Amino acid sequence: MGDDATGGSGASVQDATPMYASGEDITSLQALTAARQRLLSAREFNTFRPSYHVQAPYGWMSDPCAPGFVPSMQPNGEHRGDARGFYHLFFEWNPLDSEWGNMSWGHYLSEDMVQWRLPDNVEARALPELVIKPEDSKQYPEDCKGIFSGCMRPGLPSDAAPQSTSNTTLLTLIYTAASSLPIHYTLPYTRGCEKVVLATSSDGGRTWQRYNGGRPVQGAEAPPEGLDVTGWRDPYVAEWEDMRAILASSLPSTGGDNQLFGILAGGIRGITPTVFLYSLSEGLTRWTYRGTLLRPGLHARLGTRTGDLGINFEVCNFASLRHATGTQLYLLLSAEGTQPTPWSRRPATAQSKCHLQKPDRSSSHECASVNPRPNRRLMWIACDVQRNAATDELLKMRACAALDYGCLYAANSFLDSCTQQRVLWGWIPEEDVGEEGRAAQGWAGCLSLPRELFDHVTYNVVGSLFAEPLEETGLLQYDSSSGIARLLGIRPARQAVGLRDNSQSHALQMAEVDTKCDTQLLAFDAETLSVLAYPIFDGAKIGTAWEFTTTVCLDESFSSVVGLAIHHSDQQYTLISFDRETSVLSVIRTHSHVPRSSGETATNTDSDSGPLPVFKIKDADTGKTVIEPLTLRLYFDKSVLEVFANDRLAISTRVYCRSQQHRLSLFAASHTKFTDTMLWNSLRAWKQTADHA
Repeated sequence: MGDDATGGSGASVQDATPMYASGEDITSLQALTAARQRLLSAREFNTFRPSYHVQAPYGWMSDPCAPGFVPSMQPNGEHRGDARGFYHLFFEWNPLDSEWGNMSWGHYLSEDMVQWRLPDNVEARALPELVIKPEDSKQYPEDCKGIFSGCMRPGLPSDAAPQSTSNTTLLTLIYTAASSLPIHYTLPYTRGCEKVVLATSSDGGRTWQRYNGGRPVQGAEAPPEGLDVTGWRDPYVAEWEDMRAILASSLPSTGGDNQLFGILAGGIRGITPTVFLYSLSEGLTRWTYRGTLLRPGLHARLGTRTGDLGINFEVCNFASLRHATGTQLYLLLSAEGTQPTPWSRRPATAQSKCHLQKPDRSSSHECASVNPRPNRRLMWIACDVQRNAATDELLKMRACAALDYGCLYAANSFLDSCTQQRVLWGWIPEEDVGEEGRAAQGWAGCLSLPRELFDHVTYNVVGSLFAEPLEETGLLQYDSSSGIARLLGIRPARQAVGLRDNSQSHALQMAEVDTKCDTQLLAFDAETLSVLAYPIFDGAKIGTAWEFTTTVCLDESFSSVVGLAIHHSDQQYTLISFDRETSVLSVIRTHSHVPRSSGETATNTDSDSGPLPVFKIKDADTGKTVIEPLTLRLYFDKSVLEVFANDRLAISTRVYCRSQQHRLSLFAASHTKFTDTMLWNSLRAWKQTADHA
């Protein structure tokens, strides 16, 4: 369950019920139908709405939930032996309003993670995207206040193994059921307000039913006894052989499915954020608490340029990634209550408030930004399975850093059995425009493009542009004798190239930029930028949905800044800038939004930045030391911008410009070559329904 700190989202501290639009009731079909008509007719519905990022049809959207691939089955229950099947993607959704509340789940299917559609034979339903929602509290009391994040497993809850009935796969959802609000790590925790509940489908995901009458699974009705928790939610279930090995003596011998483990994210008040571990037996129906995976302490960090781990965890997955000599275990998590980073251009904000309550307007704290974002961060931690009885930890941290240095949050992942990729989906919020802006749109939030996580290895490394030791930059391994540097890699999933189908491509093999631009990029005005930048693609070629790639050749003469300018209009632009002095990549948004009038909704235009270690490498043939190139890959989609650099840094952000055409230009503080520059425009992906058209 990802939280939202924008003003006006969620329920207030005084009102412990979800916020309903105009008193509407999530259990009423009439209310749902009326809300659908109201939200779809919002005056700004299409102004900033992306075209190739996955979205709810309208209303508030947040966490991606239960992503996975389910292969097609033979009538006898055996796999077909080919790659045929469907990717499933669920998401938190409020079908009543463009603010948080009434948390329900929506659902889409895809054969390629690019084109998404509804399950077969659901279009006739009043809300065909809706899977499961809060119902009458007397009938289903456990999740009457919300259906929060979770995961999916093939098969029935009783056996958790792939089954087939009439050539249709059985599926089980595992989610957090909320029965009481508000819930936030800064507030006292109401024991029993969150439980683990199951839902099942016998028709491949077309319809869903609560399992066991919506009652919680045994052993997961409340947090462990004796712990004052700050949160306890967002179940993730998977096999974990290494964990089973160290806990073998205490695990029950119940047959073939007892290699399953479940984790729930949260924290222990005043002590540490943590992840609670459970072993599963009797399929998915019995959970036994086994301890905490980590107890790093409050605001812990493993390096000066990695960011801290905050106060409370949400939406945590564990994943093992292969490398040359074995596998590496990672925790992928969302950290709440994090501290500002030294490289960030974003002002410090007041204590973030969850989407389960409104921020306290009586606070005397003055924020430097409008609609300030919450203090949270998407993180990865590299770990070893190593039990520490003294601290009640089952993992030992080796390295950590941010998975994304922008607004991306509440990410969920799965192992794609077709490609063996670890695929991650994240939530891109709508917090920069505030409640008024979201109401004008009739929707809020979308999902990122699917991303691949992998073991990133660079050879013959002898140093980096930045003077700080490489060990401080979030590297998992740096061996100065062998020159091997390892860390978690992140890049668009390989299926993303499918976005280029039917697009228009434009190539610029090489551009040499030789301008002495102002190194203080925030001082750029539109006139200066237009003179100093090197234009490459104009508005006749670029619309509002495109992909851009370029490689920047860096050498010792490179002295300061280099990057790309996206011109939205004569006075409106966004800069993607790499600064050698700090080795920081920034998306500078200070001039990305120019209000049309004094009455237009205020927009947060703080910049997003992240440290990018650029390595110095010894050339194996010449023995000379060279600087690795800077490779940029951008995806722009109406108001969404995703930036990837060197397959090891990502920044997701929002750019609210009304322009329908853009220009691109390059800039550099010294003579610089840009090579392999490509543009694909008119990208369009997931299948449109009547609501999306």
